[in-house]
Amino acid sequence: MNEFAPLRANNVARPEFAWTAQMVRPTADAGVGHPACFLRKEFEVAAVSGNEVLRITALGLYRAFINGKRVGDDLLTPGWTVYDKRLAFQTYSVGDLLKPGRNVIDIWLADGWYRSQMMWKQNPIYNTWGNEIAEQFGETTPMFPAAPPNFVTEPLPHFIHAALQAVDGSVIFRQVERGNVIVGFYPRGPADRVRNRAPVPPAKALLGLANMARVVPLLRGAQVIRVWAGIEGYLPDMLPVMGWSRTTQRLLHAFGFCGHGFQLSPGVGYTLAEMIDEGQAKIPIDAFAIDRFARSRPDQERLTGEFDAALASAAMAAQAVS
Repeated sequence: MNEFAPLRANNVARPEFAWTAQMVRPTADAGVGHPACFLRKEFEVAAVSGNEVLRITALGLYRAFINGKRVGDDLLTPGWTVYDKRLAFQTYSVGDLLKPGRNVIDIWLADGWYRSQMMWKQNPIYNTWGNEIAEQFGETTPMFPAAPPNFVTEPLPHFIHAALQAVDGSVIFRQVERGNVIVGFYPRGPADRVRNRAPVPPAKALLGLANMARVVPLLRGAQVIRVWAGIEGYLPDMLPVMGWSRTTQRLLHAFGFCGHGFQLSPGVGYTLAEMIDEGQAKIPIDAFAIDRFARSRPDQERLTGEFDAALASAAMAAQAVS
């Protein structure tokens, strides 16, 4: 189970998840770039009911053990997030790991996405995108950041059982288990990667609401409880980069997949593994080459239909000069 909550959680709508905790840290933490450290604590349990749970999160990555046995089998927990706004946390059933009397919990900690560097030690880059890594090897791309706007409604009775998208692309929506309807919509707007800002103008939010009500009349009276936008990276031809570097041997690129959907992940991973293992892909991937932009054309139809006009024009101009 994976939930999002602030450092001091208080979720009255889901009382089974409501809890508070104080963050702790190891005094031996030497900072960025040093080996992982760990925490250990002994504690007493009078009796074990079998219903005990552990709710846990960390800045960076963690792996927990109780009495020498690993808690859960998830990897890279607690997962990526915007660390200055929220943390993900996991809930694990640990009744079978506990025993009456003395118990020990060990937690391994590592930098993770929170503060780890990418690239090599002599040229560290933090919190970077794939195109910035490519630039370190002399390969540039016209990637640009954009903000896909979203909003979420109050919890409603379930009636949407699949992810749906309007034919004209005006809204994309799904309903989560709790009943909230999450709506994404066009056009995507500008985003500031440096300041980590992706505002959604009120007029754009109102347009999204109108399209939602037009496509799904049952949502006409729904209350929106939050509006936000992420920051994603796109390329002007609306295709990702995937393939071997043209400047450096044994360097493989794979980035720019925003807007393509997570369903591509297994196929992309399989193809990359195939290239690493066998030296080449068994399917044609030349269309995704990192050096294609001088000879390819931007996807004008998608850019003008899915992005703000100024952002679309800038993206098309950037590819023209690449």
